[in-house]
Amino acid sequence: MARISELKGVVLGIVYNLQPCTAYAVRRELRASPSTHWSASGGSIYPLLDRLESGGLVTSTPDAKDRRGRRLLRLTQAGGSALRSWALRGSEPEVAAEVFDAVRARVFFLAALAPRDRERFATRSLDALEGYLATVREDLSGRTDEQGGFEYLAALGGVYEAEARVKWMRELRAHVRSC
Repeated sequence: MARISELKGVVLGIVYNLQPCTAYAVRRELRASPSTHWSASGGSIYPLLDRLESGGLVTSTPDAKDRRGRRLLRLTQAGGSALRSWALRGSEPEVAAEVFDAVRARVFFLAALAPRDRERFATRSLDALEGYLATVREDLSGRTDEQGGFEYLAALGGVYEAEARVKWMRELRAHVRSC
């Protein structure tokens, strides 16, 4: 079985959690996520779901309760296998270490900025990170221990990560101000 992309894995997981569900429900779930990593646009999600269906990973059937042609999605056996394979890859070192932080990438080059611009960068970044922390904390507060508590624990990981980023940015701002 070919490896699937991160987005395909996430979408298969959403279908698994919500099935039977509509394509709109998948899109709504992505849009509600505090992560900005995934696009919830119809132009990306609907074609992806079509590809997953044509690839035999998802099946859709007409929703008998709907007259507009809405279809209900479910994972196929192959889709369940692909989801499990994708989930297990998270324990591989190259996947576990896969972190890109666009803010941190820019910090490597702050010496190129004037001191006042460094402080402005640090202050604005801290404000943005604190706002994001509030968002992920709110998302966590809406989670329950359904499905073994894994959604709650995943959201808790997002809070811990955001807290660490805020702590780091506070240190960076203090350093910038002292220079």
